[in-house]
Amino acid sequence: FNPILEAAPSDVRNKIKQIEQIAPTGDFKKLKELAHSLIGISSSLFATRLLQLAQQIEISADNHEMDNASINQLNNVGEETITWWHSFIQK
Repeated sequence: FNPILEAAPSDVRNKIKQIEQIAPTGDFKKLKELAHSLIGISSSLFATRLLQLAQQIEISADNHEMDNASINQLNNVGEETITWWHSFIQK
């Protein structure tokens, strides 16, 4: 479990950065793929808030809509999630 948890912070930061970069381009296919990947990471490690945001972004991208509110929240929720994960790594 710890190797997955240790890799998760950089994976989450990378996906969030990519989502933030892709969103303005309107590439809904790529946005959906990135959101789906973030869903996988989040659900595997019980990150409910991050999971919900990623799901909202994926659904919006699937409908060719931009969910700017969720995208704008991603970085903060991602960092809060990483802080929460670190509390488990240190135990």
